[in-house]
Amino acid sequence: MSLKDDLLGGSTDFNIACCNFYEQDILKLLFGDSFHPGGLELTKKLGEELCLQPSDLVLDLASGLGTSACFLAEEFGSKIIGLDLSRKNVKEANNAAQKRGLDNIKFKVGDAQTLPFEANYFDVVISECSFCIFPNKNVAAKEMYRILKPEGRLGVSDVAIERKLPINAQDLLLRVACIADALSVQGYKEVFENVGFKITSVLDEKKFVLNTFDEIKKKIFIAELATGLKKIDIGTLNIEEAKYWLKEGKRLINEGYGTYITMIGRKSSSY
Repeated sequence: MSLKDDLLGGSTDFNIACCNFYEQDILKLLFGDSFHPGGLELTKKLGEELCLQPSDLVLDLASGLGTSACFLAEEFGSKIIGLDLSRKNVKEANNAAQKRGLDNIKFKVGDAQTLPFEANYFDVVISECSFCIFPNKNVAAKEMYRILKPEGRLGVSDVAIERKLPINAQDLLLRVACIADALSVQGYKEVFENVGFKITSVLDEKKFVLNTFDEIKKKIFIAELATGLKKIDIGTLNIEEAKYWLKEGKRLINEGYGTYITMIGRKSSSY
């Protein structure tokens, strides 16, 4: 079985495959609980760009283990609903919120393409490093627009691919990292603008990706030492392959093949 099959659980459904991928304990070791470049530092920046307030009702799409949602609820006092396709993630996220005594946040299972909420319900919707994995981005964008109140705010941070990638990078790395369907900056703008959003700012967050690569490199080194001492079990992770793809990913970003962005938008009040 290939590394790709190992990491994706052999599933033919891309959305479920990515869900399975991000449930793995080894990912928590390498990426932490946030599962996105920049971690909570970038999450805080997103909250500031959105001017989050205690009066805001926020939807966190693909909320994962709830790390970002819990942080935003504590940092800005907003009421937050996290939605994730993984029942395991939702259970862990609700447990984490309960342990932290957060009564302004809850998590539930749901799909971004069929949001279980009425129209004009939320003040803010955020998506951190997840919009790129949605199979039908147009439908997901329409749903995000639908559930926002007039003048509601949109905050998206995600991978952007700006140039056709070399063949070797189109295969394993992107599929394993679940970013095979990432768009260009202009591509993201068009998807959201086509459903009615006004994009007010796009920020290049490349430095956060490069910093994350450096942090993962350090963690892989520690994992390598711990494995040799039989202190941890890294499962199917091929350390040498992981180190190669980190180096390759850093090179591709530095050469302008891709980047990481924060995009802020607003729903038209004429909805």
